[in-house]
Amino acid sequence: MVSYIENVQNIMIFMDMKTEVKITKLLELYPKKNFFISKITNSKNREMKINKYNKNELILHKFGYYESSSNDFYDEEILDVVIVPALAFDSKKNRIGFGGGYYDTFLEKVRKKNNKVLFIGVCYDFQIIDSVPTEKHDITLDFVVSESKIII
Repeated sequence: MVSYIENVQNIMIFMDMKTEVKITKLLELYPKKNFFISKITNSKNREMKINKYNKNELILHKFGYYESSSNDFYDEEILDVVIVPALAFDSKKNRIGFGGGYYDTFLEKVRKKNNKVLFIGVCYDFQIIDSVPTEKHDITLDFVVSESKIII
């Protein structure tokens, strides 16, 4: 994953919750990159938009992760990489999210705007399972990375 991140500028990360990979460490490793985080802007339509990461603007969301207090949004088209969380992934790069459909909706929107963006799932080894049930609207990722595996 590091080699892909070194060659791009605009990276969307997720603000990790308790059991998720501490992906925010990338902020320290790559201080010159532009990092973006998501913000739910319309629960009814499962809409997320992106803000530029700013530590001083973070507020705790009711679901237990941090998001930006800013409403200064950027167009998703600028993203080079989207790092995606999940409860589980399989060897076909499918994912089980938290059930809200926010990431599925968001990833579909991003892919329509920019077919060169990379979707990278990040997880612990124990989160890679044999098979993930999929539905028509699910988006397959480009890579899944764990402590000891890279699924291409």
